[in-house]
Amino acid sequence: MRAHCDAPAYLRRRGVSVTLNCDYSRGLCALEAIETVKRASGVDFKGASAGRRAGDPTQIVAASDHACSLLKWQPHFDDLQTIMCQARAWERKLLTRAG
Repeated sequence: MRAHCDAPAYLRRRGVSVTLNCDYSRGLCALEAIETVKRASGVDFKGASAGRRAGDPTQIVAASDHACSLLKWQPHFDDLQTIMCQARAWERKLLTRAG
C-alpha cells in the first residue's frame, strides 16, 4: 500500500511513468499461496491442480529493486500470512461500510 501512495509523489516530482514490481524478491509456489489464503480466511476451499503447461517457466520472481530505488520504498511486511490477514480485514471493513 505504501508504494501506491509514494508513486503519485514520484510522478509529481516529474518522474517518468513506469511499471514497477512491489514484491519481496523471493518466490513462492501457487500451492503455498493457496494454503496461506485458506489459513488467513479460515475457509478450507477446494482447489484444482494440473500439470505445468507447455512453455510455462519453472519459476518467476518479481524483483522490487527498481521500485525501492525510484520511490525510496521498502516492503513493510515480508510475511504472506500477515499480508493476507490484513487484506481480509480491509475487505471486511469495506463490506461493513457498504452495508
